[in-house]
Amino acid sequence: MTHAQGTDKKSALPGNAPALMLRLTLDQAVGLALKQNTTAQIAILQAAQSEQDRNIARADLLPQAKAQISDEAQKVNLLAQFEAGRRFPDS
Repeated sequence: MTHAQGTDKKSALPGNAPALMLRLTLDQAVGLALKQNTTAQIAILQAAQSEQDRNIARADLLPQAKAQISDEAQKVNLLAQFEAGRRFPDS
């Protein structure tokens, strides 16, 4: 006598499948389904991209400013500027 669902068969679940059943409220189940829904995730990304596109388009309406900073240093040899034989007074 053989059984249609024998106990010697391997499980069809992957090895890392959860062994316990998780009980969820309706709100939790809907929230989890929306979180894992790729269509909803794509819609959220498209909405964020649309908002960024609007911000970029409005950036042209903002005042523009340009600034430039420069610095220059010059080292001078005072002895070379005056006569070579002349000496500065000792203090």
